[in-house]
Amino acid sequence: MIQTLRFEAIYESCYEQVYRFSLSYTGNPALAEEVTQEAFARLLQQKLREIRKPVAWLIRVARNLAADALRDRPVEGTLEVKHSADTPEARLVQQGLRRDIVRAVAGLSRHQRDCITLREYGGLSYAEIGQTLDLSLNEVRVHLYRARRNLQKSLKDWL
Repeated sequence: MIQTLRFEAIYESCYEQVYRFSLSYTGNPALAEEVTQEAFARLLQQKLREIRKPVAWLIRVARNLAADALRDRPVEGTLEVKHSADTPEARLVQQGLRRDIVRAVAGLSRHQRDCITLREYGGLSYAEIGQTLDLSLNEVRVHLYRARRNLQKSLKDWL
């Protein structure tokens, strides 16, 4: 009973964050939903009292599931981001920017991509990213710095 109540609380507080991360990682809403649900299914099989930071654990599992699902497949689709563009031209510009961002993120090294995705889409702190990816705090800082620098170069036409 207590485990069920705790699971429900974790699900309610972490679902959106894990889904956003999965969506940013896969670029595919259906696959992101599948990855998110599988991550929570695996959480349900665990002894919750042994997991100190459920969101970090869930995102690590989602990352591994998404990587497995995308292995041998290029990143497809576009991020499903709501926008407030009022004109068809503005919507086209936003679609082009989203497409270029997905491509730029996909072009990063694995550690850079994982760190930037966990930070910007997962909302994790540097310490949580380090715990999730088994990296030191300094390694996380370096990967984030390089990822941001590489994204600036890749997206210079948009800046």
